[in-house]
Amino acid sequence: MHIGILTYDDEWAGEVIHGVSKVLSDAKIEVIGISEVELCAPLKYDIILDRQSYLEPYLRCAMKHAALHGTYVINNPFSCSLDDKFFFYGIARTLNLKIPKTLLLPPQDPDYEFGHVIPQLSTDWIRSQISFPAVLKPVNGYAWRNVFFVNNMDELITAYNKTGNETMILQEKVNYDEYVRAFVVGKKHVLPVKYIPEERKYIHSPNFLDDAKQREITDICRKLNEVLDYDINTVEIGLCNGDPYLIDFSNYVPEIRTYNLPPECYDWVVMRIIDLIVEYAKEMPHKKNRIPFFLGK
Repeated sequence: MHIGILTYDDEWAGEVIHGVSKVLSDAKIEVIGISEVELCAPLKYDIILDRQSYLEPYLRCAMKHAALHGTYVINNPFSCSLDDKFFFYGIARTLNLKIPKTLLLPPQDPDYEFGHVIPQLSTDWIRSQISFPAVLKPVNGYAWRNVFFVNNMDELITAYNKTGNETMILQEKVNYDEYVRAFVVGKKHVLPVKYIPEERKYIHSPNFLDDAKQREITDICRKLNEVLDYDINTVEIGLCNGDPYLIDFSNYVPEIRTYNLPPECYDWVVMRIIDLIVEYAKEMPHKKNRIPFFLGK
């Protein structure tokens, strides 16, 4: 059994290696890099925990190649390639989950001149569709890159003019009573954590949700991650008058660091990841990524 962790700077990788090695004494587990890939040859790993390919197309290609040839990749690189938050909001709607009013905006400065095919932004249409305050964010964003809180049309236009060729989403800001960022591991283990998004700050408050709301959020997280086929993810939910509104749920490389997570939460996430790798290792070679193509098998 050969297990690779594809990461650049995750401080917890050593803890995962130690924890998995204690249980799977015969397994080789290590932090890895990916050099040249030959088309007809599988990679040498049974399992790869992928924390890096979201930043580099070469690595994403290599992860899909690995999955096609029998390596189980966490998270599924085919699911992660569908990195389109607007599409995912649509999926959530089909599951009868609540989403704030959301618009897809054309890029401010498209890569190509398409004339009438992508017309300029219509402020009149936006005014007719959405109320402020709102959040402007990329359709495939990560790590709070190009996220703007805007209170009126002037602020929106100022922020929009900074986004260049990115496709953006404009979403009404939920006037939430509580905000939850839930860690989900293995599609079934769910840890809701109180979160202040404006400060990017977690609050350790184990009983901030009553039992019924905890069950509701757990059920939502399990349903979403099963549909999206994410083994590791975070789901952000704003509670408004008790109703859960999904804000973001495509965070398949969540930040896991001792300086920003309460110790109890950090330990929970790392231990669940160790358990996940051990569980999947015991299911190899039968454990396979879901591949969105019919291969006649």
